[in-house]
Amino acid sequence: MIKKAAFILATAAIILSLLTGCGSNNVVATVNGEPITKSEFQKELNAQISSIESSQGKQDWSAQYQGQKLGDSLKTVVLESLILQKLQLQQAKKEGITVTNQEVNEKVDEQIALYETYAGGKDTFDKMLKDQKMSRNKLAAQLRDTYKKLLLIQKLQQKLTANVTVTEAEEKNYYDTHKLEFKPDTVTASHILVNDEKTAEEVEQKLKKGADFAQLAKEYSIDTATKDNGGDLGTFTYGQMDPDFEKAAFALKPGEISQPVKTKFGYHIIKVTDKKIMPQQSFNQVKEEIRNKLLTQKKQSEYQKILNQWRKNAKIVKNQSVIDSVKVESK
Repeated sequence: MIKKAAFILATAAIILSLLTGCGSNNVVATVNGEPITKSEFQKELNAQISSIESSQGKQDWSAQYQGQKLGDSLKTVVLESLILQKLQLQQAKKEGITVTNQEVNEKVDEQIALYETYAGGKDTFDKMLKDQKMSRNKLAAQLRDTYKKLLLIQKLQQKLTANVTVTEAEEKNYYDTHKLEFKPDTVTASHILVNDEKTAEEVEQKLKKGADFAQLAKEYSIDTATKDNGGDLGTFTYGQMDPDFEKAAFALKPGEISQPVKTKFGYHIIKVTDKKIMPQQSFNQVKEEIRNKLLTQKKQSEYQKILNQWRKNAKIVKNQSVIDSVKVESK
C-alpha cells in the first residue's frame, strides 16, 4: 500500500519535474541521427531524483559510488534509458505501430484519478497543482506524451513476441521446482536491518535484556521504509522476500525473534507476530498462473535480446560536454 504522505510527495516531485520540459535544445546524444535534447535529459533526470528522494530522503549526489560520483552514475543510467526508449520508438515507427487518442486519454484519465485518490481528493490534488504552478491541462499534456510513448513500446513488445509460447512440460517443471510458492502460508513480521554483524549483535543483546523491538527498530534500522513503524513489514508469503530472510522468518513461531540473519541488504533481526499455515495448492489449481508468469518471463527475455541487438547496431553519438553541464541536484 502506498502511504498517502509519501505518494503526495512523490506526485508533487513528478509534477515539479515536468516543469523543466522547456529550455535549451542542446543535444546530449543522437540515436541513429535523432537527438536527445538537454531539456529532455534534464527532465528525466529530475524525475528520477525526485522519485528517489521522495522514498529515500535527500541524497548527496556528489558522494563517490563505485569509483564515480553518485550523480554521474545516475546520469549514465538515465541517458541509457532515453537511448533505449528512442530506439524502441524508432522501431515502432518502422513497424507501422500507432496508438489512438482514445487509448492515450484513457490512460491519462486513470493516472489523474489515481493521483486524486492518493492525494486525498480532487480539491487536495488541485491545491497541489496550484502550489506547483501547474494546470490540469498542462499536466494532462505531459502525461499524454508519456503514455503515448509507453503504449507504442508496449504494442511493439507485443508484436515482436507474439509467437512466444510455454509448454505444459515447462509449467510442470516450474511447479515441481517452486512448490513453496504455491503453499500460501503467510507470516506477519517486523525487522531491524543494520549494516554490520557487530551492530546486529548489539541489538540482539538489548532484545535479550527486554528492550522494546519497535523502539530499537526506530533507533537502529537502516530500512527507512519501515523503521518509523517499528520495522513493520506487514504480511507476506513465500517468494516475496530475500530467500535467506524468508527461510528464517517462516522458521519462527509467533512471538519469536531470530538471531541476526545475513542477506545482500545487511543483517536482519526478525520478529514474527503472526503465522498462518495453508494447504499445498495442486498443479491444476495454479497452472494458469504459472503459464502467465513463464510467458511473461520468456517474452521479456526474447524482447531484451532484440533490444540488445538494436542497441549494438545503433549509431550512438554522445556529447560529453553537454552531459557534463547538466546538474544533478536535490529538488
